[in-house]
Amino acid sequence: MSNQAGTTLTFMDLFARKDLVQIPVLQRDYAQGRETESSVRDEFLTSLRDSLCADDAEHPLDLDFIYGNTEETDSPVFSVLDGQQRLTTLFLLHWYLALREGKLESFRKIFLENNKSKFTYKTRVSATEFFDALVREDAILLPEAQEKLSESIKNRQWFFSLWLHDPTVKGCLIMLDAMHAKFSGGPQGFMSVCSAQNHHAFGFSFLI
Repeated sequence: MSNQAGTTLTFMDLFARKDLVQIPVLQRDYAQGRETESSVRDEFLTSLRDSLCADDAEHPLDLDFIYGNTEETDSPVFSVLDGQQRLTTLFLLHWYLALREGKLESFRKIFLENNKSKFTYKTRVSATEFFDALVREDAILLPEAQEKLSESIKNRQWFFSLWLHDPTVKGCLIMLDAMHAKFSGGPQGFMSVCSAQNHHAFGFSFLI
């Protein structure tokens, strides 16, 4: 294990450096998507939206420390020990914005490798399968703002109803509905902001 402290990276930077970012088996489920966390979820999404709308590209939204282990292999794997909730929300936000702006093909070039998601949960097989299927998806129609995006996802052939028993999958669907309600009426171009090398919309200190 190597150590890097105080380096500010964006979400995209992380995936440029690591072939796989995973939530290991012993970590908890995705808590920001719990039904009981609506106020926390809304506050965080508002902060993310405000950061994307900001004119100042020099000062990112500070997402604090991300900590984990990097396995020294031919394909670097980053196992997240602290920062799981923030990284999961950012992954879902990048997917949602890519869907909303018709850029899923570009999204897959970054987050799909060997037909598998480069961001994944190892907590349960169902969570792993869900992230793989979501990144491969290219045909979801974005519903109206007042409708739930989760219904469009659950209606896809690849979605197994048994996945709804997985708290992480359920939490992801709740979060995506919240993102759709928060971002659907906003301006286009957020995904380009997230991808731009000169705009660190979301920054965090990286500890490996």
